[in-house]
Amino acid sequence: MRRFLHSLEIYADFDFITYFITLKRDKRQQQDITNVLKKDYKGKKFNNSFEENVYCTVFHEVTHFLDLTTTVWGLEYSYRKLRVIKNNFDPNILDVFKLNVAEIEIFNDNKFSWRREIDFNNCVLTHSPVYTENWGAFIVVNIFKDFIDRYNYNLIAQIPINMLTVLETNAVATEYLIKLKHSISFPNEIEKEFDNFINDPRYIEYNILLLLLRRGFNFLTLEKLLIFTKYLIKISLNLDMFSLSSLANIIEKTFENKIIGNTIGMELRRGMSRDILVFKLILIFHSMIENDKHLKKELSQNPKNFLYKFLLSDNEQTLIDFSINSAFKMINEDTLNIFNYKLIEQSFLNNYPLLQNNIETDYLLKDFALPDILLEDQETIVTPPNRINFNIIDFFNNNFDDIYTLNQALKKDIYKFHMDPIAANNRVF
Repeated sequence: MRRFLHSLEIYADFDFITYFITLKRDKRQQQDITNVLKKDYKGKKFNNSFEENVYCTVFHEVTHFLDLTTTVWGLEYSYRKLRVIKNNFDPNILDVFKLNVAEIEIFNDNKFSWRREIDFNNCVLTHSPVYTENWGAFIVVNIFKDFIDRYNYNLIAQIPINMLTVLETNAVATEYLIKLKHSISFPNEIEKEFDNFINDPRYIEYNILLLLLRRGFNFLTLEKLLIFTKYLIKISLNLDMFSLSSLANIIEKTFENKIIGNTIGMELRRGMSRDILVFKLILIFHSMIENDKHLKKELSQNPKNFLYKFLLSDNEQTLIDFSINSAFKMINEDTLNIFNYKLIEQSFLNNYPLLQNNIETDYLLKDFALPDILLEDQETIVTPPNRINFNIIDFFNNNFDDIYTLNQALKKDIYKFHMDPIAANNRVF
Protein backbone atom coordinates (compact mmCIF):
# COMPACT_ATOMS: atom_id res chain seq x y z
CA MET A 1 0.00 0.00 0.00
CA ARG A 2 1.12 3.56 -0.59
CA ARG A 3 0.03 7.07 0.24
CA PHE A 4 -2.84 8.56 -1.74
CA LEU A 5 -1.70 9.95 -5.12
CA HIS A 6 1.95 9.17 -4.46
CA SER A 7 4.29 6.81 -6.23
CA LEU A 8 5.39 3.70 -4.38
CA GLU A 9 7.97 4.69 -1.80
CA ILE A 10 11.27 2.81 -1.67
CA TYR A 11 14.16 5.27 -1.85
CA ALA A 12 12.02 8.26 -2.88
CA ASP A 13 8.52 9.21 -3.87
CA PHE A 14 6.64 11.51 -6.21
CA ASP A 15 3.55 13.52 -5.26
CA PHE A 16 0.92 13.55 -8.04
CA ILE A 17 -0.69 16.70 -6.58
CA THR A 18 2.31 19.01 -6.07
CA TYR A 19 4.72 17.24 -8.50
CA PHE A 20 7.45 17.34 -5.86
CA ILE A 21 10.11 14.66 -5.45
CA THR A 22 11.15 13.59 -1.96
CA LEU A 23 14.41 11.69 -1.66
CA LYS A 24 14.69 9.47 1.42
CA ARG A 25 18.10 10.78 2.40
CA ASP A 26 19.45 12.63 5.41
CA LYS A 27 20.05 16.38 5.25
CA ARG A 28 23.72 15.73 6.10
CA GLN A 29 24.04 14.33 2.56
CA GLN A 30 22.60 17.44 0.92
CA GLN A 31 25.84 18.63 -0.66
CA ASP A 32 26.89 15.16 -1.75
CA ILE A 33 23.56 14.67 -3.51
CA THR A 34 23.82 18.08 -5.17
CA ASN A 35 27.27 17.15 -6.47
CA VAL A 36 25.96 13.87 -7.94
CA LEU A 37 23.18 15.66 -9.83
CA LYS A 38 25.66 18.15 -11.28
CA LYS A 39 28.14 15.55 -12.55
CA ASP A 40 28.49 14.86 -16.24
CA TYR A 41 28.26 11.07 -16.60
CA LYS A 42 28.23 11.06 -20.38
CA GLY A 43 30.38 8.10 -21.42
CA LYS A 44 31.40 7.57 -17.79
CA LYS A 45 30.62 5.18 -14.96
CA PHE A 46 29.43 5.96 -11.44
CA ASN A 47 32.25 6.05 -8.91
CA ASN A 48 30.42 4.14 -6.17
CA SER A 49 27.08 2.71 -5.03
CA PHE A 50 26.03 5.99 -3.39
CA GLU A 51 26.27 7.86 -6.69
CA GLU A 52 24.41 5.08 -8.50
CA ASN A 53 21.57 4.88 -6.00
CA VAL A 54 21.05 8.65 -5.80
CA TYR A 55 21.28 9.26 -9.54
CA CYS A 56 19.07 6.33 -10.59
CA THR A 57 16.52 7.02 -7.85
CA VAL A 58 16.19 10.69 -8.78
CA PHE A 59 15.97 9.82 -12.49
CA HIS A 60 13.16 7.36 -11.68
CA GLU A 61 11.12 10.08 -9.98
CA VAL A 62 12.02 12.68 -12.62
CA THR A 63 10.43 10.34 -15.19
CA HIS A 64 7.11 10.77 -13.34
CA PHE A 65 7.56 14.55 -13.40
CA LEU A 66 8.22 14.52 -17.14
CA ASP A 67 5.27 12.20 -17.83
CA LEU A 68 2.97 14.69 -16.11
CA THR A 69 4.35 17.83 -17.77
CA THR A 70 5.42 16.82 -21.30
CA THR A 71 2.83 14.28 -22.55
CA VAL A 72 -0.75 14.58 -23.78
CA TRP A 73 -1.99 12.40 -20.91
CA GLY A 74 0.02 14.31 -18.32
CA LEU A 75 -1.03 17.76 -19.52
CA GLU A 76 -4.67 16.69 -19.53
CA TYR A 77 -4.27 15.47 -15.94
CA SER A 78 -2.49 18.71 -15.00
CA TYR A 79 -5.09 20.92 -16.66
CA ARG A 80 -8.01 19.18 -14.96
CA LYS A 81 -6.27 19.46 -11.60
CA LEU A 82 -5.53 23.18 -12.03
CA ARG A 83 -9.15 23.84 -13.04
CA VAL A 84 -10.35 22.27 -9.79
CA ILE A 85 -8.20 24.72 -7.82
CA LYS A 86 -9.15 27.67 -10.01
CA ASN A 87 -12.88 26.96 -9.69
CA ASN A 88 -12.80 26.51 -5.91
CA PHE A 89 -13.47 22.75 -5.97
CA ASP A 90 -16.64 22.90 -8.04
CA PRO A 91 -18.15 19.37 -7.78
CA ASN A 92 -18.65 18.97 -11.55
CA ILE A 93 -15.07 19.97 -12.35
CA LEU A 94 -13.82 17.76 -9.52
CA ASP A 95 -15.69 14.79 -11.04
CA VAL A 96 -13.87 15.34 -14.34
CA PHE A 97 -10.49 15.28 -12.59
CA LYS A 98 -11.55 12.10 -10.80
CA LEU A 99 -11.58 10.37 -14.20
CA ASN A 100 -7.79 10.62 -14.22
CA VAL A 101 -7.31 10.06 -10.51
CA ALA A 102 -9.42 6.89 -10.56
CA GLU A 103 -7.13 5.35 -13.17
CA ILE A 104 -4.23 5.76 -10.72
CA GLU A 105 -6.03 4.93 -7.48
CA ILE A 106 -7.86 1.76 -8.56
CA PHE A 107 -4.73 -0.06 -7.41
CA ASN A 108 -5.69 0.70 -3.81
CA ASP A 109 -8.99 -1.18 -4.06
CA ASN A 110 -8.26 -4.32 -2.04
CA LYS A 111 -11.15 -6.17 -3.62
CA PHE A 112 -9.30 -6.29 -6.95
CA SER A 113 -5.70 -5.65 -5.91
CA TRP A 114 -3.89 -8.05 -3.59
CA ARG A 115 -0.87 -10.33 -3.46
CA ARG A 116 0.58 -13.13 -1.36
CA GLU A 117 4.22 -12.95 -0.36
CA ILE A 118 5.34 -15.62 -2.82
CA ASP A 119 7.89 -14.84 -5.50
CA PHE A 120 6.65 -14.66 -9.08
CA ASN A 121 9.24 -17.05 -10.51
CA ASN A 122 7.67 -19.84 -12.57
CA CYS A 123 4.20 -18.34 -12.33
CA VAL A 124 1.44 -18.16 -14.93
CA LEU A 125 -0.31 -14.93 -15.90
CA THR A 126 -3.86 -14.68 -17.21
CA HIS A 127 -6.22 -11.72 -17.43
CA SER A 128 -9.95 -11.11 -17.06
CA PRO A 129 -12.24 -8.22 -18.04
CA VAL A 130 -14.16 -6.72 -15.11
CA TYR A 131 -16.92 -4.15 -14.72
CA THR A 132 -17.97 -2.39 -11.50
CA GLU A 133 -20.21 0.60 -10.86
CA ASN A 134 -17.35 2.40 -9.11
CA TRP A 135 -14.49 1.87 -11.59
CA GLY A 136 -16.23 1.10 -14.87
CA ALA A 137 -14.62 -1.45 -17.20
CA PHE A 138 -11.03 -2.57 -16.62
CA ILE A 139 -8.72 -5.60 -16.78
CA VAL A 140 -7.45 -7.67 -13.88
CA VAL A 141 -4.27 -9.74 -14.23
CA ASN A 142 -4.32 -13.04 -12.33
CA ILE A 143 -1.04 -14.61 -11.18
CA PHE A 144 -0.97 -18.35 -10.51
CA LYS A 145 1.73 -20.45 -8.85
CA ASP A 146 1.98 -24.20 -9.54
CA PHE A 147 -0.63 -23.82 -12.28
CA ILE A 148 -1.92 -27.16 -13.57
CA ASP A 149 -5.14 -26.37 -15.42
CA ARG A 150 -8.18 -24.13 -15.09
CA TYR A 151 -9.55 -26.30 -12.29
CA ASN A 152 -6.31 -26.79 -10.35
CA TYR A 153 -4.38 -23.69 -9.47
CA ASN A 154 -2.95 -21.59 -6.70
CA LEU A 155 -3.95 -17.95 -7.19
CA ILE A 156 -1.28 -15.81 -5.47
CA ALA A 157 -2.04 -12.31 -6.77
CA GLN A 158 -4.46 -10.10 -8.66
CA ILE A 159 -3.73 -6.64 -9.97
CA PRO A 160 -5.95 -4.29 -12.01
CA ILE A 161 -4.17 -2.75 -14.98
CA ASN A 162 -3.94 0.94 -14.06
CA MET A 163 -2.09 4.15 -14.83
CA LEU A 164 0.13 3.90 -11.75
CA THR A 165 1.50 0.60 -13.07
CA VAL A 166 2.17 2.14 -16.50
CA LEU A 167 3.95 5.15 -14.99
CA GLU A 168 6.01 3.00 -12.62
CA THR A 169 6.93 0.63 -15.46
CA ASN A 170 8.22 3.60 -17.44
CA ALA A 171 10.23 4.86 -14.46
CA VAL A 172 11.78 1.44 -13.75
CA ALA A 173 12.75 1.13 -17.41
CA THR A 174 14.49 4.52 -17.08
CA GLU A 175 16.28 3.42 -13.92
CA TYR A 176 17.69 0.21 -15.41
CA LEU A 177 18.69 1.81 -18.70
CA ILE A 178 20.74 4.29 -16.66
CA LYS A 179 22.30 1.41 -14.74
CA LEU A 180 23.21 -0.37 -17.97
CA LYS A 181 24.93 2.81 -19.18
CA HIS A 182 26.72 3.98 -16.05
CA SER A 183 26.83 1.26 -13.36
CA ILE A 184 30.16 -0.23 -12.29
CA SER A 185 28.39 -3.61 -12.08
CA PHE A 186 28.69 -6.10 -14.93
CA PRO A 187 25.67 -6.29 -17.32
CA ASN A 188 24.83 -9.84 -16.20
CA GLU A 189 24.71 -8.63 -12.57
CA ILE A 190 22.31 -5.82 -13.53
CA GLU A 191 20.18 -8.32 -15.46
CA LYS A 192 20.04 -10.63 -12.44
CA GLU A 193 19.08 -7.69 -10.21
CA PHE A 194 16.31 -6.72 -12.64
CA ASP A 195 14.88 -10.25 -12.75
CA ASN A 196 14.93 -10.53 -8.97
CA PHE A 197 13.16 -7.18 -8.73
CA ILE A 198 10.32 -7.99 -11.14
CA ASN A 199 9.73 -11.34 -9.43
CA ASP A 200 9.35 -9.71 -6.02
CA PRO A 201 5.62 -9.48 -5.09
CA ARG A 202 6.24 -6.44 -2.85
CA TYR A 203 6.71 -4.30 -5.95
CA ILE A 204 3.77 -5.48 -8.02
CA GLU A 205 2.97 -1.88 -9.11
CA TYR A 206 6.28 -1.88 -10.94
CA ASN A 207 6.56 -5.41 -12.14
CA ILE A 208 3.29 -6.74 -13.52
CA LEU A 209 3.83 -5.29 -17.03
CA LEU A 210 7.58 -5.93 -16.84
CA LEU A 211 6.90 -9.61 -16.09
CA LEU A 212 4.66 -9.77 -19.14
CA LEU A 213 7.22 -8.01 -21.33
CA ARG A 214 10.16 -10.06 -20.08
CA ARG A 215 8.37 -13.31 -20.89
CA GLY A 216 6.73 -12.28 -24.13
CA PHE A 217 9.88 -10.72 -25.64
CA ASN A 218 12.57 -12.94 -24.11
CA PHE A 219 14.62 -12.84 -27.32
CA LEU A 220 15.43 -9.16 -26.70
CA THR A 221 18.43 -8.03 -24.70
CA LEU A 222 17.50 -6.24 -21.49
CA GLU A 223 18.54 -2.92 -23.01
CA LYS A 224 16.38 -3.39 -26.11
CA LEU A 225 13.45 -4.60 -24.00
CA LEU A 226 13.60 -1.47 -21.84
CA ILE A 227 13.87 0.81 -24.88
CA PHE A 228 10.86 -0.97 -26.41
CA THR A 229 8.98 -0.51 -23.11
CA LYS A 230 9.74 3.20 -22.87
CA TYR A 231 8.78 4.00 -26.47
CA LEU A 232 5.57 1.95 -26.20
CA ILE A 233 4.53 3.91 -23.09
CA LYS A 234 5.70 7.24 -24.52
CA ILE A 235 3.61 6.75 -27.66
CA SER A 236 0.60 5.56 -25.66
CA LEU A 237 0.72 8.63 -23.38
CA ASN A 238 0.91 10.94 -26.39
CA LEU A 239 -1.59 9.52 -28.89
CA ASP A 240 -4.21 12.01 -30.05
CA MET A 241 -7.96 11.32 -30.20
CA PHE A 242 -7.90 10.28 -33.87
CA SER A 243 -5.17 7.70 -33.31
CA LEU A 244 -6.85 6.42 -30.14
CA SER A 245 -10.11 6.01 -32.05
CA SER A 246 -8.40 3.96 -34.75
CA LEU A 247 -6.73 1.74 -32.16
CA ALA A 248 -10.01 1.38 -30.24
CA ASN A 249 -11.47 -0.39 -33.28
CA ILE A 250 -8.68 -2.97 -33.01
CA ILE A 251 -8.66 -3.26 -29.21
CA GLU A 252 -12.43 -3.92 -29.06
CA LYS A 253 -12.01 -7.03 -31.24
CA THR A 254 -9.55 -8.61 -28.78
CA PHE A 255 -12.22 -9.03 -26.08
CA GLU A 256 -14.37 -12.15 -25.89
CA ASN A 257 -16.74 -10.16 -23.67
CA LYS A 258 -17.94 -7.73 -26.32
CA ILE A 259 -19.87 -5.56 -23.90
CA ILE A 260 -16.79 -4.78 -21.80
CA GLY A 261 -14.62 -4.59 -24.93
CA ASN A 262 -16.87 -1.99 -26.53
CA THR A 263 -17.06 -0.04 -23.27
CA ILE A 264 -13.25 0.15 -23.07
CA GLY A 265 -13.19 1.12 -26.74
CA MET A 266 -15.44 4.09 -25.99
CA GLU A 267 -13.20 5.05 -23.07
CA LEU A 268 -10.20 5.06 -25.42
CA ARG A 269 -12.04 7.32 -27.84
CA ARG A 270 -12.36 9.96 -25.13
CA GLY A 271 -8.68 9.70 -24.19
CA MET A 272 -9.05 7.42 -21.16
CA SER A 273 -7.90 3.83 -20.49
CA ARG A 274 -4.43 4.36 -21.94
CA ASP A 275 -3.23 1.82 -19.38
CA ILE A 276 -5.38 -0.87 -21.01
CA LEU A 277 -4.07 0.25 -24.41
CA VAL A 278 -0.48 -0.41 -23.24
CA PHE A 279 -1.46 -3.84 -21.89
CA LYS A 280 -3.32 -4.85 -25.06
CA LEU A 281 -0.56 -3.59 -27.37
CA ILE A 282 1.95 -5.78 -25.51
CA LEU A 283 -0.26 -8.81 -26.20
CA ILE A 284 -0.90 -7.80 -29.83
CA PHE A 285 2.79 -7.26 -30.63
CA HIS A 286 3.70 -10.55 -28.95
CA SER A 287 1.12 -12.36 -31.09
CA MET A 288 2.37 -10.62 -34.26
CA ILE A 289 6.03 -11.56 -33.83
CA GLU A 290 5.62 -14.99 -32.22
CA ASN A 291 6.07 -16.85 -35.50
CA ASP A 292 7.50 -14.11 -37.69
CA LYS A 293 11.32 -14.08 -37.85
CA HIS A 294 11.40 -10.90 -39.91
CA LEU A 295 9.38 -8.89 -37.39
CA LYS A 296 11.49 -10.29 -34.54
CA LYS A 297 14.60 -9.11 -36.35
CA GLU A 298 13.11 -5.65 -36.95
CA LEU A 299 12.21 -5.30 -33.28
CA SER A 300 15.60 -6.58 -32.12
CA GLN A 301 17.47 -4.15 -34.33
CA ASN A 302 15.52 -0.98 -33.56
CA PRO A 303 12.57 -1.01 -31.12
CA LYS A 304 11.78 2.66 -31.79
CA ASN A 305 11.47 2.23 -35.57
CA PHE A 306 9.44 -0.95 -35.07
CA LEU A 307 6.86 0.85 -32.92
CA TYR A 308 6.77 3.95 -35.11
CA LYS A 309 6.14 1.74 -38.13
CA PHE A 310 2.98 0.27 -36.62
CA LEU A 311 1.71 3.08 -34.41
CA LEU A 312 2.87 6.40 -35.88
CA SER A 313 2.74 7.66 -39.44
CA ASP A 314 4.24 11.05 -40.28
CA ASN A 315 0.71 12.45 -40.23
CA GLU A 316 0.01 10.97 -36.79
CA GLN A 317 3.25 12.41 -35.39
CA THR A 318 2.11 15.82 -36.62
CA LEU A 319 -1.25 15.30 -34.89
CA ILE A 320 0.50 14.36 -31.65
CA ASP A 321 2.62 17.51 -31.76
CA PHE A 322 -0.53 19.54 -32.43
CA SER A 323 -2.42 17.81 -29.58
CA ILE A 324 0.30 18.32 -26.99
CA ASN A 325 0.82 21.97 -27.94
CA SER A 326 -2.95 22.50 -27.83
CA ALA A 327 -3.09 20.91 -24.36
CA PHE A 328 -0.38 23.25 -23.10
CA LYS A 329 -2.09 26.24 -24.74
CA MET A 330 -5.26 25.48 -22.73
CA ILE A 331 -3.25 25.39 -19.51
CA ASN A 332 -1.46 28.59 -20.42
CA GLU A 333 -4.63 30.49 -21.32
CA ASP A 334 -7.05 29.16 -18.69
CA THR A 335 -4.99 28.40 -15.56
CA LEU A 336 -2.13 30.90 -15.73
CA ASN A 337 -0.35 31.16 -12.35
CA ILE A 338 -2.78 28.77 -10.62
CA PHE A 339 -1.24 26.45 -7.99
CA ASN A 340 1.91 24.77 -9.47
CA TYR A 341 1.37 26.19 -12.98
CA LYS A 342 4.95 27.46 -13.22
CA LEU A 343 6.42 23.96 -12.79
CA ILE A 344 4.24 22.66 -15.62
CA GLU A 345 4.98 25.65 -17.85
CA GLN A 346 8.74 25.60 -17.40
CA SER A 347 9.01 21.84 -17.73
CA PHE A 348 6.97 21.82 -20.93
CA LEU A 349 8.84 24.73 -22.54
CA ASN A 350 12.28 23.37 -21.65
CA ASN A 351 11.84 19.59 -21.60
CA TYR A 352 9.29 18.79 -24.29
CA PRO A 353 11.61 19.92 -27.13
CA LEU A 354 14.19 17.42 -25.83
CA LEU A 355 11.71 14.56 -25.57
CA GLN A 356 9.67 15.23 -28.70
CA ASN A 357 11.32 12.38 -30.60
CA ASN A 358 13.46 10.81 -27.87
CA ILE A 359 13.25 9.17 -24.45
CA GLU A 360 14.58 10.44 -21.12
CA THR A 361 17.68 8.23 -21.09
CA ASP A 362 19.03 9.89 -24.23
CA TYR A 363 19.96 12.73 -21.85
CA LEU A 364 21.51 13.34 -18.45
CA LEU A 365 19.65 14.70 -15.44
CA LYS A 366 21.47 18.02 -15.79
CA ASP A 367 19.87 18.50 -19.23
CA PHE A 368 16.34 18.78 -17.81
CA ALA A 369 14.67 21.77 -16.18
CA LEU A 370 13.63 20.42 -12.77
CA PRO A 371 12.17 21.60 -9.47
CA ASP A 372 14.12 21.48 -6.23
CA ILE A 373 14.18 18.06 -4.56
CA LEU A 374 13.10 17.62 -0.94
CA LEU A 375 14.94 15.44 1.54
CA GLU A 376 13.12 13.35 4.12
CA ASP A 377 12.79 16.13 6.72
CA GLN A 378 10.59 17.91 4.10
CA GLU A 379 12.51 21.15 4.73
CA THR A 380 15.99 20.51 3.33
CA ILE A 381 16.20 20.89 -0.44
CA VAL A 382 18.65 19.80 -3.11
CA THR A 383 19.03 22.17 -6.02
CA PRO A 384 19.32 20.54 -9.48
CA PRO A 385 21.73 22.16 -11.97
CA ASN A 386 19.04 23.37 -14.38
CA ARG A 387 16.65 24.56 -11.66
CA ILE A 388 13.12 25.80 -12.28
CA ASN A 389 12.83 29.02 -10.28
CA PHE A 390 10.06 27.88 -7.97
CA ASN A 391 10.30 28.05 -4.18
CA ILE A 392 8.68 24.84 -2.97
CA ILE A 393 8.79 25.80 0.73
CA ASP A 394 6.88 29.02 0.01
CA PHE A 395 4.51 27.02 -2.18
CA PHE A 396 3.68 24.66 0.69
CA ASN A 397 3.13 27.56 3.09
CA ASN A 398 0.91 29.46 0.67
CA ASN A 399 -1.07 26.50 -0.70
CA PHE A 400 -1.40 24.11 2.21
CA ASP A 401 -5.17 24.59 2.46
CA ASP A 402 -5.69 23.82 -1.24
CA ILE A 403 -3.41 20.75 -1.08
CA TYR A 404 -5.28 19.40 1.94
CA THR A 405 -8.73 20.20 0.56
CA LEU A 406 -7.99 18.59 -2.80
CA ASN A 407 -6.65 15.41 -1.21
CA GLN A 408 -9.66 15.13 1.09
CA ALA A 409 -12.18 15.86 -1.68
CA LEU A 410 -10.68 13.17 -3.91
CA LYS A 411 -10.37 10.58 -1.14
CA LYS A 412 -13.91 11.11 0.11
CA ASP A 413 -15.59 9.51 -2.88
CA ILE A 414 -13.16 8.34 -5.52
CA TYR A 415 -14.87 6.86 -8.57
CA LYS A 416 -14.77 7.02 -12.36
CA PHE A 417 -17.99 8.24 -13.92
CA HIS A 418 -18.74 6.36 -17.12
CA MET A 419 -21.49 5.18 -19.45
CA ASP A 420 -23.28 2.03 -18.31
CA PRO A 421 -21.99 -0.76 -20.59
CA ILE A 422 -25.38 -2.41 -21.13
CA ALA A 423 -26.98 0.91 -22.04
CA ALA A 424 -23.99 1.82 -24.21
CA ASN A 425 -24.12 -1.41 -26.17
CA ASN A 426 -27.88 -1.14 -26.71
CA ARG A 427 -27.73 2.44 -27.94
CA VAL A 428 -29.56 3.29 -31.17
CA PHE A 429 -28.10 5.64 -33.78
